[in-house]
Amino acid sequence: VNGTFFNVTVNKLFDNDEVVSYLIKTTDLTQMALKLDELHLKESQYKFITDNLIDVLWIHSVGGGFEFVSKSIFRQRGFEVEEYAKMTLDEIMLPDDVTIAKNIFNTKGFLKYSPDNPLTYLAQYYIKDGGIMIGESITFPIIENNKPVQIFGITRDVTERIRQLRKIQEQKSELETILDN
Repeated sequence: VNGTFFNVTVNKLFDNDEVVSYLIKTTDLTQMALKLDELHLKESQYKFITDNLIDVLWIHSVGGGFEFVSKSIFRQRGFEVEEYAKMTLDEIMLPDDVTIAKNIFNTKGFLKYSPDNPLTYLAQYYIKDGGIMIGESITFPIIENNKPVQIFGITRDVTERIRQLRKIQEQKSELETILDN
């Protein structure tokens, strides 16, 4: 009635196989329905955001594999989400970067990082077409019962920015050499 939602339960009460009365219970579900609508709206908003990111959001279990990878992995590296989620670090990163990543994430020092104080690092990642991408990852552990259970990360393609910085450094070095002569 007037946008109000009710759950009605009717039970028959018997006496010698004869219905003698009914027990009717009503529950007002309006607030629950409104909260559910609100939850669906927020879920669709978050889905829209994660589906349209440029950066890749990911969650990796400690000692396991990926539990979540945003759809932007396809735009960034050419992999489908399901394909990427099954890959190991050795299939994702160059060997030196795999070693560094494993050393970082397997130390107690990683526990000092948090959403307010994330760890930021550069690594080289394989692209499906055979190329290499330089990624800047911002990560922190997700802690339960004082133990890290997952690693949350956001990886941005900074390949072009790094190339431009290297080019500027080379030009600066060349200019210094010319000026020194």
